[in-house]
Amino acid sequence: MNRRALELCAGLLLLGLMPGAALANVPSNLNQSNYAETGHSVLVGPLAQTFTPSKSGMLSRVGLDLGTDATASINGWIESVDGAGMPDDAAILAGGSASVGAGSSGWVYFSFSPPIPVAAGTKYAIVVASDDTITAYGSTDTYPGGQAYGKDGPWYPMSDPADLAFQAFVDTVTTQLSWDKASITAGVATPLTLTATMTFANGAEASNYSAILPALPSWFSAIGLTCSVLVATADCTSDKLSGVPSLLLVDPASNGATLTFTLTGTVTPPLAAVGTSTVTGEACLVYPVGDPGCADGSAAVQVAAPAASPTPTPPSSPAAAATAPPTSTDSGSSSNGPGSMMWFLPVGLIAFLAALVLAVTRTRQRIA
Repeated sequence: MNRRALELCAGLLLLGLMPGAALANVPSNLNQSNYAETGHSVLVGPLAQTFTPSKSGMLSRVGLDLGTDATASINGWIESVDGAGMPDDAAILAGGSASVGAGSSGWVYFSFSPPIPVAAGTKYAIVVASDDTITAYGSTDTYPGGQAYGKDGPWYPMSDPADLAFQAFVDTVTTQLSWDKASITAGVATPLTLTATMTFANGAEASNYSAILPALPSWFSAIGLTCSVLVATADCTSDKLSGVPSLLLVDPASNGATLTFTLTGTVTPPLAAVGTSTVTGEACLVYPVGDPGCADGSAAVQVAAPAASPTPTPPSSPAAAATAPPTSTDSGSSSNGPGSMMWFLPVGLIAFLAALVLAVTRTRQRIA
């Protein structure tokens, strides 16, 4: 990602880091290398060595194992390769020069400002040439990612040495962001932590590190920022989480570092925040000339809708279901209703008693 060092990104927080003098015992940016074996050397003619980076990043310098009997001026540059994997003189990416003292022997380095972006798995060529007589040391076929080439008109692969002794330094930076929870619930207060881990591997060419932390979601109430010891105390304060962009760069950055930022807070996302919330951060190596080398990282947290409350069901009465309440037609004066039968009961009883008395009277008269 190519961005100028002084570019401010709305809603992002850019933190400067402590001077590189405080960074020790950190990862090297040496990415590819091969070393000399006794008895394998060649006079510079020009010469080339192809190599294949194992990481994408910024190629900041290369080195060759050279020797000379007299003071010599040497030119070195980086080229792409052609379809056959040989140096492509029409595709020079960057160049530099070095001066070697009389009777010297050892590593001669060519730095590139700005560094060259290189891609992992892509082959490149280191090319050296000089008007003076110098010796390049090498080895048998010990480096699988490339080949030594000589030039006599066109380039040709050499057999002795089959590989030159070389070093290729690739500055790399990575950014990893992570939430401590994969999912939170809208409307529920929940502690939440975001951790940003930014790892740098670089030489002395970079002038600064920069760490761009993400603008937090509006529902994230940040209450604290904790930084690794390599970050200046003045830069690691919770007021930096206000969302106002700030740019603090501290010279120099060297040797590399791993930096960690931990943002803590309590969140109560609104219903409108239901869905996936993603934040993005960026770490950069800033060079005195040219664009910085940057790497993005992101982290997502899922905001879930609250569980729906069950709808209450009114209780039912079995007796009420079995016996229907009387209706207005039940209490009316219909001839078929129970009300119309009530007056027959006393009349029937009186008639029964009268008939009984009459029967008894007649029986007595017969006996008499």
